[in-house]
Amino acid sequence: MKLKYILEATELDDELICVPVGPGAENAQGILKLNATGYEIVKLLDEETGIEAIVSALAAKYETDRETLTGYVVKFVNALRENGMIEE
Repeated sequence: MKLKYILEATELDDELICVPVGPGAENAQGILKLNATGYEIVKLLDEETGIEAIVSALAAKYETDRETLTGYVVKFVNALRENGMIEE
């Protein structure tokens, strides 16, 4: 899976706002307001990847157990999927 659109990120009032741009962006369903971890996941989704690869990348950076990370990643990716942002 990977992102369906190219996302441009900007910081606005201590939050990261990602806006779909490029081919097909006119079909995107809004913008994303992300925390730092959500933005890291989005960056990993620029390339074809899977849940385990994302969890492994985050586990190398954060001192959180894999089960917690997996739950967070699955929830986040499902939200992106529901909003038409993921390409399977």
